[in-house]
Amino acid sequence: TRLADDPNGFNPASVSSLLQLMLGALHPGRQGNVLQSRLRYFDPLARRAGVPADVAALVDHMTADEIGVTLVNVSQLEPRTVIVQSGGYGEHQFVSAQLDGGEVQPIDAATVTVELAPGAGRRLLFKQRRFVNRPTLAFPWQR
Repeated sequence: TRLADDPNGFNPASVSSLLQLMLGALHPGRQGNVLQSRLRYFDPLARRAGVPADVAALVDHMTADEIGVTLVNVSQLEPRTVIVQSGGYGEHQFVSAQLDGGEVQPIDAATVTVELAPGAGRRLLFKQRRFVNRPTLAFPWQR
């Protein structure tokens, strides 16, 4: 037998690794803490939070003021669009982005829209200023 008042201790599903690898985030815990993340994704077509269908994200580099992420569209037929937000609540600001190791593009915004061709991926290295914006729960298209 097991205790019925705390089933999470026996839950085989774990989202900690997904939070770390996709968002550059710490797990908020079971007490309802605030999500501390460096990135957050939105699907502009479905008007929802999260990566669009067939899109994968992997954070592979983090320092105090930059974060590297690879976005891949695994659909071989359809292009995908993903909005990348700086911070879980838009509290950070993108300063610039380096696409696929090429030249650096200035941004100065809390969100960036990334277009992914069918079967293609992009490596983005973002420079960030952290905790400079007022946190918000509004979706990017509502601001």
